[in-house]
Amino acid sequence: MNVAPDEAFATFGVDTRDAQLLVAKRQNDERVARVLSLVGSLGIDAKDVRTDYISVEPLYQDYDRTNVVGYAAHTTITVTLRDMRKIERLLLGALEAGVNRVDAVNFATTELKKHRDEARALAIKAAQDKARALAAKLGQRIGQPFVVAESAVPPAWAGQQLAQVAITEPGEPDLGVGSIVPGHVTVRAKILVTFQLLR
Repeated sequence: MNVAPDEAFATFGVDTRDAQLLVAKRQNDERVARVLSLVGSLGIDAKDVRTDYISVEPLYQDYDRTNVVGYAAHTTITVTLRDMRKIERLLLGALEAGVNRVDAVNFATTELKKHRDEARALAIKAAQDKARALAAKLGQRIGQPFVVAESAVPPAWAGQQLAQVAITEPGEPDLGVGSIVPGHVTVRAKILVTFQLLR
């Protein structure tokens, strides 16, 4: 089943480097603070923002692990967006605030259980229809099902949509490529049903 997404998960990376450890860390903290300020200005609840990863590491001269030439600080932030109209403002604002990377933008549905139940019902009906057609070719008909099993399916994500995000550089004509198309979320159910064959 294809359903319209009603929430998005955007993961941002903030990377800073400097010869001094404290400078690299401070610059990273300042950029993260600007991103969090942006998130607040968009009316996104604090519970919908989380830090997924933090690291500070030395940078070495070539492969010489004894010669430290600087330090790198990395922070990854994931924002859950429940108002799809704000997705472009969030992405562009985050880049302006100092984000170096948009690692992923995934779209999802908050009504996954309802849609998966519907997909499961459709799968069971499809299994019955296929079994009837196959049995008819054998001159038989189906009886009661005696084995029913559900197979695992991938999460109901619309997939990473980075390919659909583009930013117009200053001076370039606006070709309308800055828009983001969430598309749809595919919800799958896979059912195996074994029926009796009746003459």
